[in-house]
Amino acid sequence: MKCDPLTKEQLLQQKSCCGNGCMNCPYEPRYVKGTTKIK
Repeated sequence: MKCDPLTKEQLLQQKSCCGNGCMNCPYEPRYVKGTTKIK
């Protein structure tokens, strides 16, 4: 099953990092679940 990467806009709608290592992660620090600071 191939999944397309989520866009920055889609990730921002989640309001925090999911911690799954998303390619377009807009949060800082990247890939830390629960992070809400936008870079």
